[in-house]
Amino acid sequence: MKNGELSRVAEALQLLTEGMYPDISDHQKDVADLCEEYGRYVGMDGIERETFVLAGHLHDAGKLLVPAYIIHKPARLTNVEMAAMHGHCDLAMYFLAPLGVDPRIADVIRQHHEDYDGGGYPSGLRGEEISPWARIVRALDSLAALIADRPYHQGISQRSALHLMRSQSERYDPEVLRTVFAMFNEPWGMS
Repeated sequence: MKNGELSRVAEALQLLTEGMYPDISDHQKDVADLCEEYGRYVGMDGIERETFVLAGHLHDAGKLLVPAYIIHKPARLTNVEMAAMHGHCDLAMYFLAPLGVDPRIADVIRQHHEDYDGGGYPSGLRGEEISPWARIVRALDSLAALIADRPYHQGISQRSALHLMRSQSERYDPEVLRTVFAMFNEPWGMS
């Protein structure tokens, strides 16, 4: 599927998400904006950057198939609810795979919660087993989530979010995390 066609699918999914889950819609836009900024910062060419931004828009598309009560729950999720939420990475591919999605986008959708140290989900991938774009979106997704108000937590400042991410740096590709810090003119050794 070409980017133009996939962009139209992404726009339709965005409209659907806005109606069902406005906070997820806002988050997807935030992640896509960060993908745009990151892509420009590292010098991705126009088509590559456009595809990368689409990956940001679509990374949480599977949440459309997670029950609303789980998405909106303001309290800690039960183990069963957490398993359903974790399933969103694979659920998106049920409706996107038949469209012939760019493999880099498919990797982002499936792997954007994989931690660099192997502690993430859904497959427990680690390090270089995780696709390069998914390693980037992992960090950008975390940043966007930390600074936004969510049903289950109050957002924190960008600087505080970066500080927290650095304290949990085993979750992220070290080069990606350093690039994110540089992109925001934050020294890596900040206190």
